[in-house]
Amino acid sequence: MGDHYRHGLHYARVFAAPDPAWREGFKDRFGITDLFYPDNRIKTLGAAKGIPVVTLAPELQKFAERNKVFLHGFGENLGNGHWNATGHHVAGELIAKKICEGALLK
Repeated sequence: MGDHYRHGLHYARVFAAPDPAWREGFKDRFGITDLFYPDNRIKTLGAAKGIPVVTLAPELQKFAERNKVFLHGFGENLGNGHWNATGHHVAGELIAKKICEGALLK
């Protein structure tokens, strides 16, 4: 395990992807093929260094699609930028669930 973990420090980095139509436009605009690439890289790094990693993007994406809501942006800028209140709420619920399941303590 990494030194940070042995010393009781836990690090969490969360990425999320929004609504499918927005996601496809974003991918096309920036030439991205896999929006989960950062999540996968961090998960691989965590596994190599013994750092527990919880990725939320796939679950946040499913929530956005199922509920037809954007988890990023505000007002006229919906779908862009930082998580909005809904995004924070859903992410918080998912993180709490994963903590209670012990995902960050393994």
